[in-house]
Amino acid sequence: MSLLGRFDDAVTKSSMAARVLREAIRDGTFPPGMQLKLTVLAKELNMSYTPLREALQILSAEGFVETRAHSSAVVLGFDLERAREIYELRLVLEPYAARAACGRATYDDISSLIAINEDMLQAAQDDRLDLIPSLNKQFHMLLYTLSGMSVLLEFIQKLWNGVPYQAISLSDRVHESIGGHEAVLSALRANDADKVAAALYEHISAGAQAAMTQLEAG
Repeated sequence: MSLLGRFDDAVTKSSMAARVLREAIRDGTFPPGMQLKLTVLAKELNMSYTPLREALQILSAEGFVETRAHSSAVVLGFDLERAREIYELRLVLEPYAARAACGRATYDDISSLIAINEDMLQAAQDDRLDLIPSLNKQFHMLLYTLSGMSVLLEFIQKLWNGVPYQAISLSDRVHESIGGHEAVLSALRANDADKVAAALYEHISAGAQAAMTQLEAG
């Protein structure tokens, strides 16, 4: 195998490990204060130390863990000030991305967004609230992908990684969230960029207020 091939494989494995560990932290499987040892992770994920070490470095840069000596890391507690900053940045970047998406979204793109929102509604009706966070993220990321701004999308994805959305209950505001999406979709169908941005800003603001209240309550 070429050096390039081995490099690509290592990057893929480290990214995959980072994603798995990130979700485990976000959903509470790995709680704050838990020590993550490479020896244990290597056995659980069936990976060598190198991609796991790189994965922990990624999570350290994102603020999820603090790396320690002896090939381990500790899961960090959640920083409320960091969460507030993340939401403030989301309120700037995401409406900007949605505004750009408005001029690029095709009929099929909008149909895909509608389908995701309908899946959210069906999940709520079926009492499958465990599916809501993932579907909600799918809706938002597809919308921002339509902006065609890959660098902006990377920034937004990093912001989403900074808040434990899986640990935030949406059970009390599922229909409010779906309604927020519908307002965005209505403006998108009308090809009104200003209304798209305004609807998304209002949607994120409502979600931020609810999330911060829940996070502050512990």
